[in-house]
Amino acid sequence: QTSCAACPPGKYSNVEGSAACLNCAAGSYQNLSGQTSCTACPPGKYSDVTGATECQNCAAGSYQDQSGQTSCTACAAGYFSNTTGAISCTACAAGTYNNTTGSTTCQSCAAGYFSNTTASTSCTACAANTYNPGTGASECQSCGSGFYSPPASIACSVCNVTFTATPTPESCAGAMNGAIAITNVTGGMAPFQYSINNGVNYSGTATFSGLAAGMYNVRVKDDYNCESAATMVT
Repeated sequence: QTSCAACPPGKYSNVEGSAACLNCAAGSYQNLSGQTSCTACPPGKYSDVTGATECQNCAAGSYQDQSGQTSCTACAAGYFSNTTGAISCTACAAGTYNNTTGSTTCQSCAAGYFSNTTASTSCTACAANTYNPGTGASECQSCGSGFYSPPASIACSVCNVTFTATPTPESCAGAMNGAIAITNVTGGMAPFQYSINNGVNYSGTATFSGLAAGMYNVRVKDDYNCESAATMVT
């Protein structure tokens, strides 16, 4: 032969007198002919074959932050990438989440739930006596006095605890053996608490005994802290 042939794209030769060209290694490429080396794939790209003439973009939902790589890494749960060729993934914003790897989007928290941090993999139910009527919330709203809600609520309800208070008078003046029995509690969520001093103190017992003659303001409070109106018992 009176001349040498140039190595084609995807190959190289870095030794004089070579009888053959070498393939570019996986993780590198060469898009020109007659070259003495190959170029590492840049971040956001990869090559998983030898002899590549170009590198491939990382797919959406994955990334690569190093050069010369043969693969890309799936975005972790709580992160996403919605473009090809990404060098990093983006954390899900507050009010959103995802619980799978390789995601291209994040999902909004459902009504009654919230997320107040970035990169969440789940949303948290609104606590009792708080609510959230819309999707994508980063916090829940308080029901306020006179209203209640179970966990994960989208709205609050009016407190409406009612009861029957039945007194038993002293057998005689000063005997200190009077009693008040509280029954027929409705409109609230058990367990209930009971008070005969207008809500200053509550007890888990619905019957109060050893009472002197007098006026007692009876109230009942439910598990959501809904408090009834006071009923005076003598």
